[in-house]
Amino acid sequence: SYRYLLGCVYRDLGEAPHAIDCYQQAADCADTLDSDCDYHTLVTIYGQIAYLFRDQFLPDDEIAALKAVAKNAHLDRDTLTEIIAIYQLASPYFMKSDTDSVLIVEKQARELFLQHSRKDYASQSVLGTLRIALDRHDLPEAERLLTIYRNESGLFDSKGELIRISAYNVDKGMYLTLSGKLDSAQYYFRKAIAWGQYE
Repeated sequence: SYRYLLGCVYRDLGEAPHAIDCYQQAADCADTLDSDCDYHTLVTIYGQIAYLFRDQFLPDDEIAALKAVAKNAHLDRDTLTEIIAIYQLASPYFMKSDTDSVLIVEKQARELFLQHSRKDYASQSVLGTLRIALDRHDLPEAERLLTIYRNESGLFDSKGELIRISAYNVDKGMYLTLSGKLDSAQYYFRKAIAWGQYE
């Protein structure tokens, strides 16, 4: 719709408040009682809203937008997008230091991914839980999650190198630091810096 396209223009101009306003107007125009309602477009609209709220560090608003993504993806019968939205809730919950919710949504997402034969996605959905284990100095749990991510995520090439940006190198460095293996930890932190990671 016109309002959605205008929202995209404002987004590209860096005018987040105007973009969110236009996206919200576009969503409000949708007739969700109509059997022909375009839920796919609503998923896209709320996905854009969630991204903008994340960029502005507004976790409560991002959570609301991601829940709207999941709801409309469910109505659109887009199961994978629905589960991804559930997993993405971990990030704003982590920002709020709501560790219980991080653990709950990541566990739920992993179980749903596995039910739909997406072991790769399930294995990628451990990073919030991993960071909590590291914060708690729970090294056995951290090692278990690092191994799952390393072996099952599909994000490593045949030489064991990451093929896309991930928090893995930072988390591996933190794990090795806590394990007292400082030289090895430095190696992973340098790799993280080379990727442009400063988490």
